[in-house]
Amino acid sequence: MENLAYVSDGNDGIKLDNIKSNRKSFNYNEALEATQTGNFHLLLLLVCGLGYMAASVEIIGVSVVMFSADCDLRLTVQQQGLLGSIGYFGVVLSSHAMGFSADTWGRVKTIRLSLLFSVCVSLASVFSINTTMLLVCRFFTGFFISASQSCVYTLLGEYHSSKTRMNHITVLASFLVIGLIYIQGMAVLLLPLKLTFLSPWRLILLVNTFPSICCSIGFFFIPESPKYFLDQGRQEDCIKVLQKVYSLNTGNPKDTYPCNSIVFHEAEDRMFGITEKLKLMSRQTITIFNREHILQTLKFSFVAFLISMIGAGLYMWLPPVLNYMVTYEGEKHTVCDVVKLVKVKSSNLTYEEKCSVEKDLTHFKIFFFINVAYFVFFVMTAVLTTVVGKRLKTSFGRHILKTSVLGFLISFSFIS
Repeated sequence: MENLAYVSDGNDGIKLDNIKSNRKSFNYNEALEATQTGNFHLLLLLVCGLGYMAASVEIIGVSVVMFSADCDLRLTVQQQGLLGSIGYFGVVLSSHAMGFSADTWGRVKTIRLSLLFSVCVSLASVFSINTTMLLVCRFFTGFFISASQSCVYTLLGEYHSSKTRMNHITVLASFLVIGLIYIQGMAVLLLPLKLTFLSPWRLILLVNTFPSICCSIGFFFIPESPKYFLDQGRQEDCIKVLQKVYSLNTGNPKDTYPCNSIVFHEAEDRMFGITEKLKLMSRQTITIFNREHILQTLKFSFVAFLISMIGAGLYMWLPPVLNYMVTYEGEKHTVCDVVKLVKVKSSNLTYEEKCSVEKDLTHFKIFFFINVAYFVFFVMTAVLTTVVGKRLKTSFGRHILKTSVLGFLISFSFIS
């Protein structure tokens, strides 16, 4: 039998290094670097980006349709506010459980199942026959979509080494803005339509499921996180995934991947029955409120709260205000005057009168261009991360956060 470790040049046999004998043990970061960055990581970024985009479209997209849905379901102002916020309530209630599920059952498996359930209840909301059905469906849409909002960051980060992780995560965040552009674009295109078989707001809810459906399909081409396998003590499965990534990125055979073992401190916690998993979840939750962690927990929670309030909160509240400011352009009204005008006008008009008025789409167009500028800022941040490094970027991010908080306080003072 021919010895594959040798080739003959017609003279002496020249010994080649056996590929497998060249392999060695790496730590996890080195193992990721060995896969290089290429086609697989671009596919991963696209699929994870669609997941993040799907979450923003499903949750924030309701703000576009709740005033149109008023004509069909006769929503009160309070019900409109509840409709706009109930998706966030579902996200808050499920986020912790989704994160724990991703750690115990797997990131990809959790995202796949949550997207499947999210699409089902979102499609059900399209055919809502009353306000209660619509609210329940939108609540569970937010409840299930939270996995694709949070777990995609973990999944993307665990496929990247420290050299490329920050840059790709920054690009992933820009898909939130792409989702906002998608929402406003669909509103401008679909709300003016006069359809006999489906109301425009129902059609928008239908097209809002498209990113989730595309993402669900995409995740069937993404293997489970190698870090998850490593945490579960399944090093052989981890190596197989990294070999596949290496082959897709470089075009080389899987056998040429230069790593056959990973030096890693095994996790103490393994997969148990449901009772043990619930105990583990409780134990890990209590840990973040221990004396040595409570300050960091409160600090990061406060920062996340501010970001959500400034970003998502104002975004949900501004469209109706901007709509009425555009309607009464030329008149001198403060924001508080406009809010009072919305309330008075809504109470004085009948549903037939409100629904007979042609919808003004100016504010959707304004938000469309605002989000385009927002996207440019994200791209600049990604470039900044690459050029100057994550340390300066972190400092830059702190200044941006301080400026945002200051801007919010100044804006609030003017509104008041």
